[in-house]
Amino acid sequence: MTLRFIGTTSDDGDCPTLYEISETEEILVQGDRETEPEHLAQLRDVKPSETFVRVPRALLTRYAPRTATPPLQPFSAISRMFRDFRHTAFRLETRRGYASDRNSPKWQRWLDGEDIRNLSRAGAERLHLPDSKTVARFAFDDEDTTLGVYVTDDPVEVLAACQARDAAWHHATPTSDYAKQVRSSE
Repeated sequence: MTLRFIGTTSDDGDCPTLYEISETEEILVQGDRETEPEHLAQLRDVKPSETFVRVPRALLTRYAPRTATPPLQPFSAISRMFRDFRHTAFRLETRRGYASDRNSPKWQRWLDGEDIRNLSRAGAERLHLPDSKTVARFAFDDEDTTLGVYVTDDPVEVLAACQARDAAWHHATPTSDYAKQVRSSE
């Protein structure tokens, strides 16, 4: 059976980690084996084949599957979200470019009128967050062409996205300052 890496809270590449067993509805948890006798004595209905591992709560709250993956839908199905928001629309860009934007005059007009900040790709997560109530995650192919959008209003995912947005904004640099720090490839 195939394992799919879900996530880890480890900075060093060692445990704890979550994996999905692709052909099943099961999650594999990697962590330090529980050896505390008081804890082991309190466990119920233990089968001889079972073992128990410790993982940080953050691993589960951040990476554990919550709801079914929303359907992939075309961007046109959600573009209204960027026109009809009530308070703010926030879009965190994490790609070097988009196939649809490379030759469009709209791109420069957008650049001319927005407070754009830059954050290294290593420091950002791919997310789009209109109105702090909905998350729209874009899916791309290897040529940077948009395949569609996954939209969710799951409060756990929205909270995680808000936290990522706030951290990104805090650590990001205005475009005019960032451009001075980065050599042009042209």
